[in-house]
Amino acid sequence: MTASSLYDVYNLPAVSQDLVSASLVSVACLKHNSKDSLIVAKKAIIPQIKGLLRATEPMRVKKRKITFEDKPSIWVKWALKKVDKAMFAQTKQRAEWLKLWRSQSGHLAGPAKF
Repeated sequence: MTASSLYDVYNLPAVSQDLVSASLVSVACLKHNSKDSLIVAKKAIIPQIKGLLRATEPMRVKKRKITFEDKPSIWVKWALKKVDKAMFAQTKQRAEWLKLWRSQSGHLAGPAKF
């Protein structure tokens, strides 16, 4: 959460308005695994991610030499995989909205895989 306090300093978009930032901060909260960080992730950031995904076209990761412009889609792919796994570990169910978006983005190797 310390990193998110630097968003204003570096003129980055608000976590609640940016899919890349929301995904990365949610992973940090889930990884921290404290009572407070899980509440922030589950009650604030993950619902925001759900809304952002509704408004965001699937993000395919290109299969070529990675450029700076490709990095946000790579970060989103990595972070949403972590969010998907963490949510499954806690609920024993896949979040269909997340699985669908990741599938449409080509982020899933198969239906039962993360």
